[in-house]
This record gives sequence, structure tokens and C-alpha cells, in this order.
Amino acid sequence: MKKTLIFPTLIGLMLSLSACVNIPSNGGTATQGINSSSTSSRSQNQKIGYIHRAYDQNGKHMVDIDLTEGFFTDQDAGNAIREDNPDCAKDSLDATCQPPQGWYLRNKDTAASTLPVSDQAQILMETLDPYKQQPGTKISFEDFGKLLDNSQRNFKNIPFWVTISNGTVLEIREQFIP
Repeated sequence: MKKTLIFPTLIGLMLSLSACVNIPSNGGTATQGINSSSTSSRSQNQKIGYIHRAYDQNGKHMVDIDLTEGFFTDQDAGNAIREDNPDCAKDSLDATCQPPQGWYLRNKDTAASTLPVSDQAQILMETLDPYKQQPGTKISFEDFGKLLDNSQRNFKNIPFWVTISNGTVLEIREQFIP
């Protein structure tokens, strides 16, 4: 009787686990740069990067953004650091081979792209108050540009998620960094 219960249980477990892996149809690897905990809340048109400037040009909102190649957390972050730095041994305890605060952004190409921002785009901040997290605080595009220009806050070194559709930014959301 135990054998008949084990086989269906194993099949169910295998099917459940296979649903958790996102393997592209082109034969590539699982979703690059985003572990399963992040994948559920991120869509194909969401990218992460560093926004250098937010400004108006010819009556249109624009951002200069350095889009990264991948966002990694937890064990995936450590693996990505070791992939990007061959000097790191597989089990290295060197601090430069460990993900700072449990996350890592792969950013081999630091060239910025200029993208238009929709007039209806939402800009959502996590840390407007530097002493406490305030998730989802909406600000105007103009205020966002001022924050990026404020050298004391250094938002240029904070990653932002951007939702892009047809080449236009529809949402900008600060990635909270502990």
C-alpha cells in the first residue's frame, strides 16, 4: 500500500516543482537574473537599472537609464558574482565574492539609454524619508528629477524598476536597498 501512495505523491511533487521553473522556448536558461520569488511580481516588460537623469526635452519627459543585465537575490546573487568574477572560488568567503546585503545587479554594460516617459507614468518611491521605508509613495516627474540632482541623497546609485511598453516608460519604482 505504501508503494502506491509514494508514486502519485512523487509525480505531484515533480509537476509542482516544474511549474516553478521558467524555461524560455528558445532553449536558454531559466529566467535570467530574477529568482522565483521576484519572478511572480515582475513581467517581461519590467527592467531594472540606474537612472542618471530625468528631464524634459521638446515638451516630453525623458530619462537616461543604465539598464542592467540581471537582478539576483539570495543564492543566485552569490552564483552570479562568482560567474562574473573568475577569481572567486566556488566557496570563497572573501567579502568581495559575496552579495552585499543579499542582492546583486549584473551590469557589464554601463552605457545609458534615453527613453521617453509617459505623461501618465507613476513614479513610486520607497525611501523619500531617509530614516524610514515608505513603500509606494507617489511623486511627480519634476520632483523625481530634483531628487536625482540632489547629490546629498545620491539616488543615482539606487536601482529603479521601470515598466516599458512600446519603448516608453509607464512606471518607475525605486528598489528598496536595506
